[in-house]
Amino acid sequence: MSVLRPLLVLFLIAIPSLGATFGTVVAHAQPLADLALDEARKRLYVVNTASNQVEVYTTSTSPPRLSATIRTDATPLAITMSRSGKSLYVACYGASALDVIDLTSATFSARSVTLGASPEGVAVGFNEKVLISTIGTGTGQQVLTTFDPAADAAHALQVIVIAPGAPSAPALPPPGGVMALASHARLQASPDGRTIVGVHELTATRTAFVFDVNSSTVLASRTVPAISPVLAVSPDGSRFLTGPMLFETSSMLVLAQQSTINSPFVFPATATFNTQTVQGGAVYAQTAAGLTLITAYNIVPVANPAAKSNTAQLLFNTPDNLLIQLGVQLPENLGGKMVVSSDSSTIYAISQSGFMVLPIGTLPQSPLALPDSYVALLAFDQCGVTAAQNSAVIPVRNAGSRTLIATVQVLTTTATSTTVRVTNRPYGGDVTAQFNAAAARTIGTAAPDQLLIQSPEAVNIVPTVRVFQNNRNSESRGTIIPMDIGATNTGLTDMLADAARQRLYIANPGLNRIEVFDMQKQQLLAPISVGQLPQSMAFGNDGNTLYVANSGGETISIVDLTQGAAVGRVNYPPIPFNASFAVITPLVMASSQRGPQVLMSDGTLWKIVANTLVPRALNTNVFGTVRTVPGPQTMASTPEGAFVLLLSGTGIAFLYDSSIDDFVSARQVIPTPIAGYYGPIAAGPNGQYFLTGDQVLNQALTSVGSGSGAGGGGGSPTPAVSRPVAAVAAVGAQSFARFSMPLRASAAVAPTDAGLIEVVDLATQRTTATANALEGPLAVVTGTARVNINGRTMALDPSGATAYMLTASGLSVIPLSAATAAQSAPQLAGTPATNSANFTTGMAPGGLISIFGKNLAAAAGAPGTPLPAILGGTCVTLNNAPIPLLATSGSQINAQLPFTLAAGRYPLVVRSTANQDASPSVTVTVAKYAPAIFFDAQGPAILHKDGTRVNKAHPASRDEPLTIYATGLGTTTGGKVTTGSPSPSNPLAVTAPVQLFFGNPLIRDAAVIVDWSGLAPNLIGVYQINCRIPGTHLKGDALPVTVRIGGVSNPTTGPTAAVVYVD
Repeated sequence: MSVLRPLLVLFLIAIPSLGATFGTVVAHAQPLADLALDEARKRLYVVNTASNQVEVYTTSTSPPRLSATIRTDATPLAITMSRSGKSLYVACYGASALDVIDLTSATFSARSVTLGASPEGVAVGFNEKVLISTIGTGTGQQVLTTFDPAADAAHALQVIVIAPGAPSAPALPPPGGVMALASHARLQASPDGRTIVGVHELTATRTAFVFDVNSSTVLASRTVPAISPVLAVSPDGSRFLTGPMLFETSSMLVLAQQSTINSPFVFPATATFNTQTVQGGAVYAQTAAGLTLITAYNIVPVANPAAKSNTAQLLFNTPDNLLIQLGVQLPENLGGKMVVSSDSSTIYAISQSGFMVLPIGTLPQSPLALPDSYVALLAFDQCGVTAAQNSAVIPVRNAGSRTLIATVQVLTTTATSTTVRVTNRPYGGDVTAQFNAAAARTIGTAAPDQLLIQSPEAVNIVPTVRVFQNNRNSESRGTIIPMDIGATNTGLTDMLADAARQRLYIANPGLNRIEVFDMQKQQLLAPISVGQLPQSMAFGNDGNTLYVANSGGETISIVDLTQGAAVGRVNYPPIPFNASFAVITPLVMASSQRGPQVLMSDGTLWKIVANTLVPRALNTNVFGTVRTVPGPQTMASTPEGAFVLLLSGTGIAFLYDSSIDDFVSARQVIPTPIAGYYGPIAAGPNGQYFLTGDQVLNQALTSVGSGSGAGGGGGSPTPAVSRPVAAVAAVGAQSFARFSMPLRASAAVAPTDAGLIEVVDLATQRTTATANALEGPLAVVTGTARVNINGRTMALDPSGATAYMLTASGLSVIPLSAATAAQSAPQLAGTPATNSANFTTGMAPGGLISIFGKNLAAAAGAPGTPLPAILGGTCVTLNNAPIPLLATSGSQINAQLPFTLAAGRYPLVVRSTANQDASPSVTVTVAKYAPAIFFDAQGPAILHKDGTRVNKAHPASRDEPLTIYATGLGTTTGGKVTTGSPSPSNPLAVTAPVQLFFGNPLIRDAAVIVDWSGLAPNLIGVYQINCRIPGTHLKGDALPVTVRIGGVSNPTTGPTAAVVYVD
């Protein structure tokens, strides 16, 4: 619903609070059965069944005031006004009479017309004839009767011979004390009076029918499950709502059904619209958004703290597909009947305590809180490439009037839930969602959080904001485009690629539309509104038509792709008079050269011929005696439409051949018990191959392989047949693509990757291109469980360079790289990492290390401190966390280990953020202590007091102070140290006690006095040992130097082992 947005400040605080309600309750001691609005006289007539009277309220006052009462015959249940406004007709069940009240009389004079059966409903047509619905006589006659007030008594009543079944007798006392639920018949005329729509209720079903006033004929009727007191007819009479079902008047097809899937805010998990007692009423009204179908339901809005148990909801829906655009909170439950003024400014509705006045024309004058966006994607990676996406700000604005206060909280908190806060802004307020570090403990996207935004002043139910948190590798390629799907988890259900237009069409059931993505511009275009809950699509053979199966109703939309709009619907077979069957909706479609093939929700097969849906006669040689295909089913066609593959829910595949317009074969292609993802399906050009999950089939539906690849480059996981396949796509005649997920024994086991995309050569079954996904599909497979998934959720662009998948948060766009590209990925040496002092494998927390290999990084040096995590286009992670880098080149990287790192074995990966590739993971060992003396071309870093090297030409003397520079001496005490920053100078950072030996440590005179050891001030990762050679120390050349800390000594052999000369 569009409303004005005045420039008002929206003050936001962080204290949860309930929302305001809309409407005024006019109390009435006894429950009311019906009401009628007399706008000319500014009156509202209400039926008080218990007191056998109609009460007159003046609507010129606020609230309306009781001005008169009119006695009636026994048990009045329904009323309606004449078209002229001169008479009020009252159906009096207890007296089997129709009371005619003269509204022009000051005393409301009345007369009683005796009927042949007890009436429950009444309506007036354009010719002033009154249609009366009764329980019928004992022989089922006189169910419908007309009364002509202009005729003489002998001819005034006429029985409609062909009529629907009679309604059951009224429930008295009424269910739950709601008198409006007592009657089991409803009649309502279209605004022009030419059509009257009726509903007759039985125990568990109701019959809806259409009465033509001019001919006094029932044109159509249909019986559907469940009973309902609600009836609303559209202004043009073309549609009507009974209960939660929207019908087309001319065909009696169900166009849509009220659904929580179409809601922008959450409903209670147990919410249902089919229960009679929750249905509060419905009317059509003109709003700022145009014609709107307004429905009311006695369902308590989700709130924290909980709302009152009798709080109800007023829903503003699109009139053609019941997309909920706005929800308003009502102060109490409604009773199933409401009327609206001709200018759509005011609704009057029977309610729990009497009746309610809802001035919807002034709704924009109330505070209305609306977020700018209903979906947000947060991203995190090891090295901070996505730092700008670590949080998201969702502005919340007052779309109404006055001011409001709002709060925000996560609806269901988990260990990985995003943290949220509210901040005041000049334009209103911001809801900020921050990435939770706990969500970075596993790769991919965590279960989404739904943000519950509330306001004590706002009368609307604030739309839910869905927040996704995606953790990815820093070198990851591609992007995720988050999609708004409403407040439920239905997700996106189907995707078709239009190679000619370079576009993707994506079915979005939550918003009743087709999303359009431009593959050239890499952006979403204007969506296409279709019927309710679009589930599947198929191209027409003219290159310009897209058919859309709307699973919420009995409709298939016809979309003109040039116009980018729905231009019509597929014609359905006529529904027989008095038909009685459940709603059958289109479920799965696929294109063919003979037109789209359609599978319905009851498992029957149909086809579209000349925009008309006709049933298929199943080939008994293929299907046997079976007339329905067990679900869940998926279906895909070859690109040119020669063949269609249908996969049933039992693992049997059926092949359709367009050349003979029939299914020609069937085979069990997936053995039972079925495990993993079930449903992915695709077909290659001219039926050269077919794909069902990880199976590759030929035209005989025989498996010819499962496409085990040779392995991807860089950090790609090694593909394996056993990986569950979540999506497949045809890529020309010689190759296909698949999207697989890692095996997980249980939900407690973290995934090893976010998914692998592979292009596989059909002939060799080897991988020719790969990419790592950023997130997995909507559903997760663990262990040997079976998870049903939509069939067509993957496509490649015409060049085969980019993969598109429907994933957890929306549309993933992933560039593919050839398998040979692994040669340019970072490659680690056989001994990938050493300390930077003497290049041996001993490494300790806080120490400097060197990493060796090929294609590691561009040449660069750290520009300053603190040291960066990314340098030379590369980041290095240890245990999935970045370490600070000092210098990089193609063959070597120098870095510092974190002081906080515990001893252990850790995975190390070099991640090229510039080239978006990574090395394979290697395991390195970090010890608590790993002392190593720096060594270069001049020898070990042992210095005289004047800074010169100790060497053979300049040996050390006894009692001379010396300085030794080393690394790997572990954690320190004293001054605070920060990894990647210079060591402190005051106070100094001191190591644990160090022992030093020049010569064999077993010789007593080899010991050297250590005056101090710690981190060298203002340096990074470099330790300093201040020492003196005692007077009794032994002399010698090339004495091995031993540094011992915590019982661990440095290596004393090898080309970089330190030696010292003592004179």
